[in-house]
Amino acid sequence: MTRKKEREKGPDKNDDHGYAKEIGSVFLLALALFLGAALASYSPSDPTLLGSSLDGSRNWMGPLGAHIAGFLRDLLGVSAWWCVAAIAASTAFVFRGAFPGDVTPSWFTYGAGTIILATSGLAHLVSAGAG
Repeated sequence: MTRKKEREKGPDKNDDHGYAKEIGSVFLLALALFLGAALASYSPSDPTLLGSSLDGSRNWMGPLGAHIAGFLRDLLGVSAWWCVAAIAASTAFVFRGAFPGDVTPSWFTYGAGTIILATSGLAHLVSAGAG
């Protein structure tokens, strides 16, 4: 089929997902930006899920951002930034419509999870040895 005939079929006729890719990638990009801003403005004095504070939230993303950033920092430490990187990379892959090479979304998730847990464990060992 020539390109002219493909264009006559209309947009997204060959794509079963329609605008789902674009909507999904915009959602993932917004999530990555939200998490990045919440982690960047994290303050230990903000209220979190694991502890309360009488002061208001100083987080740029408000109380929700303070709770999420506090939870991620308590759970993963500085490795929480890998979550932002993984979501941002997923945004690019979803927008392109395919993961590169033979990488499937499940393998990408396993790899990102392994990196996050490994660096979190190593950061804990380094900080425990320093203190």
